[in-house]
Amino acid sequence: MNITGKSELNVEGNVAIVCTGDIKILGRVKVNHNNTPDRLVIFVSTYVITKYGFENIFDDDIPINDIFDKDELKELLDDKEIEFTPELSIDNKGRVLCKRDKKVRIPRIYIGGKNAVNALIYAPKTKLVIAGSNIYNGNIFTDEINIVGKGEIINPNPLIQSVSISQTNELSIDRPKSVMDVFDNQPDPTFKLGEVYTYPNPAKLVNPKIQIKCGIADKLEIRIYDLASDLVHSAEIEGNRYLIIGNKYAYQYEWDISDVASGIYIYFIRALKQGEKDIKITKQLAIIQ
Repeated sequence: MNITGKSELNVEGNVAIVCTGDIKILGRVKVNHNNTPDRLVIFVSTYVITKYGFENIFDDDIPINDIFDKDELKELLDDKEIEFTPELSIDNKGRVLCKRDKKVRIPRIYIGGKNAVNALIYAPKTKLVIAGSNIYNGNIFTDEINIVGKGEIINPNPLIQSVSISQTNELSIDRPKSVMDVFDNQPDPTFKLGEVYTYPNPAKLVNPKIQIKCGIADKLEIRIYDLASDLVHSAEIEGNRYLIIGNKYAYQYEWDISDVASGIYIYFIRALKQGEKDIKITKQLAIIQ
């Protein structure tokens, strides 16, 4: 599976993709960016289907007469990228079997560039490479992960909800009773206005954090003005940079006020989602230096 350039892969409903080869997501790709990660599950399988059932492509002997015709088989044997040296034999059922040495190349997953991916990846025998400035939002089950650059992996459904240490140095971990509790209590991704606030407010010698709960958006725009209506600061938040706070999808922005004078400021937030009416909010915050 190759997704490259500035492509977008959007899904509706619950989608599962099964691959038996490499997966390449390269460029400035958006994958399922307008949905929660559990809506898209990507499996990397080491099995193929023949009339005899499922056959593991990494077994020593597999029937291949039901997968390739004679011409395809010849092409397969001449293919230098396969990285194995097959030996053919015929079993007592008349099946053509392929015996291979240990040079079988396991499929790999490459995420490179500046991509935004919301998905669950299940590839227990696969190597995953994340290179560049990527944001991966979801869970990954794989044999090996290599991160090069400024990659971020965000866990959308943490099994550990909170950790605390008592005065007697006892560690307390609050977990759901089961994994199903996590999925039964999913936050609502519906794009609608929820709580909006800034803390601390007033902000005294600390950076204030602006928080908005609005489900899942495509992006958010933040503009901050002084009382003379002059633009002081602006920022954008990508839609997949959400947090889950109080079992609700939320976006948070920390404003660096190191060069900002004391005073009252007006901040304007616009949340956008394709096909939906923009959400607009205007509020005040105070800075004390």
